[in-house]
Amino acid sequence: MGRKIVNIKPEFEDIRKISKNSGLSLKEVQFFAQTKIKQIYMN
Repeated sequence: MGRKIVNIKPEFEDIRKISKNSGLSLKEVQFFAQTKIKQIYMN
């Protein structure tokens, strides 16, 4: 039987670094990261 991914989320420190370097808010970066994760792994 295959494995099923239950939960994926980026590390907070990675989100914080991207936010600081990009000028985007933490929420914006987290939203974009979660959206991309869903595109890659949930389709």
